Amino acid sequence: GPLLIPFFAFALGAGINLEMLLQGGLAGILLGVLTTFVGGFFNIRADRLVGGTGIAGAAASSTAGNAVATPLAIAQADPSLAEVAAAAAPLIAASVITTAILTPVLTSWVAKKQARQASLEKNA
Repeated sequence: GPLLIPFFAFALGAGINLEMLLQGGLAGILLGVLTTFVGGFFNIRADRLVGGTGIAGAAASSTAGNAVATPLAIAQADPSLAEVAAAAAPLIAASVITTAILTPVLTSWVAKKQARQASLEKNA
């Protein structure tokens, strides 16, 4: 529950290398912003479509930390893609860092909006 959140947050924060954000540059940050907000839009809609509140959809709108390893795995499977994979890794790392910051903000906003709507419906 809530008691464990600081431990998970510490582990996430300790594993983030902000230098990767600089290596990924504006393109990596933009990738993270688009992942959070464009992906968030569709994830929230899909969550609501199946009867949810949209909060879970917002919470799922991030680039998972293990995504950074994907280019390496692809390069190992097809060595001709090694150069592309080397360019992709910093972009994905920057996206991971950006979404680690933005996704909780989006999720909090959706949760507060949902709570307001529920309160209005209850009082109406």
